[in-house]
Amino acid sequence: MRPYRIPTDGRGRIWVHFARHTRDALYVSARDVIKGTADRTTIAGRLLLVGTSAPGLVDLRRTPVAGAMPGVEVHANTIENVVSGIYLRRPAAMTLLEILGTVAVGLVFVALVPAVPAVWTIGLLGVFLAGLGGGSWYAYEVERLLVDVSYPAACTIVLHLMLTCAGYAREAARRKTVRSAFGQYLSPTLVDQLPEHPERLRAVNHSLAAERAAEGLAPLPIDLGIGINTGRCCVGNVGSEQRFNYSALGDPVNLASRIEGQCKTYGVGVIIGELTRQGAPELAAIELDLIAVKGKAEPARMFALMGDAALARQPSFQRLQKRHGAMLAAYRAQDWAAAATLCAECAALPLAAAALYAEFRERISEFASDPPGPDRDGVFRARAK
Repeated sequence: MRPYRIPTDGRGRIWVHFARHTRDALYVSARDVIKGTADRTTIAGRLLLVGTSAPGLVDLRRTPVAGAMPGVEVHANTIENVVSGIYLRRPAAMTLLEILGTVAVGLVFVALVPAVPAVWTIGLLGVFLAGLGGGSWYAYEVERLLVDVSYPAACTIVLHLMLTCAGYAREAARRKTVRSAFGQYLSPTLVDQLPEHPERLRAVNHSLAAERAAEGLAPLPIDLGIGINTGRCCVGNVGSEQRFNYSALGDPVNLASRIEGQCKTYGVGVIIGELTRQGAPELAAIELDLIAVKGKAEPARMFALMGDAALARQPSFQRLQKRHGAMLAAYRAQDWAAAATLCAECAALPLAAAALYAEFRERISEFASDPPGPDRDGVFRARAK
């Protein structure tokens, strides 16, 4: 008999390629052998194994592919593998490869599950499990290679469940944060709808610009003033757990509010403070006045912001800026006649704000008829906030 080389694993075990079911054609009844009626041609020159197959003799063994197989046939399968040279293989590095593959797939799920809808990740999990099962079947049937799919599949399923639960927990925390943050500003009904329909924050603003469009009407114009000031302040949610609001606090904020209120007085859209003007000297702006606003002891110098740096370079703006500066100098020098003339010239220029020079025309007329005297400091006392 020729020698056989039997591959084993690190623990001296052989991986048997079992038949899927008991093969009755390989059996010869012991009774026929004893009586001499057995066909000698079926056993001549063959290896014979003596064993039992009756259930009552308790020699039935479970195999990976059969629920119960006589113990003697387990030996027969092993011998058949050795004689035919067909073995199942499980290389020593297979366990490491399975672990590395599981880690790689786990990292993919860690990256995707929080970023894409849950239904997509469930589909991806199904594709992965199907591919894992199909690849294992192919490796077994074609390559006689054993791949353990139970560990990667179980780890991936558990990881997916954990990530999904964590996602739901984050979503619940986000909903709670939204309710906590907006519950101080909005009605409870709208707050309950925000997590599912965040677009409704904009829907309120659009519902009216929408009604007029449906009626064929133009959008309503918005006329408002803007006050801009520069300085250090505190910005954020301010208040208690029961009631708070997003706000800005500080002296520069108060001054910005006061100069915003003067937009109506001077008839301009944007008024900026002196520090803001110093920080953006390239913009098109003219000095409005030195004004003592409500609640402030010291006067503040204000500027009307009229445009960007491109406008500041245009000759039309430069003419207005020069004439306006001359008018303001005559006004503060109490040269009422020159101030009135320059005010009229400014009002006639293309970029002039009519309401601004109407305000100065009224003041100049009042001061000309009732001079304030030499003690006037040139500061205008605001009559309103």
